[in-house]
Amino acid sequence: MDLRDRKALVGRFIERCNRYADAELERYRAELAQASGARAAELERKIAEWTTYRTFNEYTLRELRTTELDDWFD
Repeated sequence: MDLRDRKALVGRFIERCNRYADAELERYRAELAQASGARAAELERKIAEWTTYRTFNEYTLRELRTTELDDWFD
């Protein structure tokens, strides 16, 4: 498997992770609409964490389109 194929494989995995994150965010936001108190605070924290995770993944996907991470594939 050459470098391009390995980067594409990792990219597909990260995209799949983002689809999972999107589903989690949707679920937590729906629950938050009905929650209050401590549960609402917990859901807001989870939403923030999943949003951060997804943002990091998007940054990684952009880097995969460049040579920035090529040495990671050695």
